[in-house]
Amino acid sequence: MTYTLDANDLITHIQLGEGDEWLAEIQPEKVMGSNLFSHITGLSSAAFVRAVLDGARRGHPISVPYRCDTPDRRRSWKMEVSPIADGGLVITHRLLEDVPFRSQWTFRMASESFLNAIPRCSVCNRVFMNTAWEDLDEKHTVENETAGRARIIDVVYEICSNCDRLTWPGRLLA
Repeated sequence: MTYTLDANDLITHIQLGEGDEWLAEIQPEKVMGSNLFSHITGLSSAAFVRAVLDGARRGHPISVPYRCDTPDRRRSWKMEVSPIADGGLVITHRLLEDVPFRSQWTFRMASESFLNAIPRCSVCNRVFMNTAWEDLDEKHTVENETAGRARIIDVVYEICSNCDRLTWPGRLLA
């Protein structure tokens, strides 16, 4: 999927790719003219995207890897942001990997009580547990398989320290 933003972050054009089921949910006519940030949840995520956009508007193409999973699939993506005339940007999202989860962890956004919720990175999807950011699909597969049932984890979305470093000046260049 590729879309264009004007200098005020309004979506001015959308080009959908073919072959991805998730694209069927996007209705370009309802998205065109809306502000990109109206489609981003959470202050940390919005601040991260703002840093990426600002970096690209300084005149350099930017490439950022990220994860956008479905409930049952691990999906790795790359967002490429290029400056165009008058402060606009062209943003392309490319699917790099789409595989089933190996573990049975299920994440849900904490809605009522944040007391037991754990931070989950909006960019790489790692969670902060045991004093470190961990990918539960990689680290806890064996433990999960022995449990024999899905586990639900309430999360709040943040940006981990590794992903936050992606937005530091000079690190965003493609």
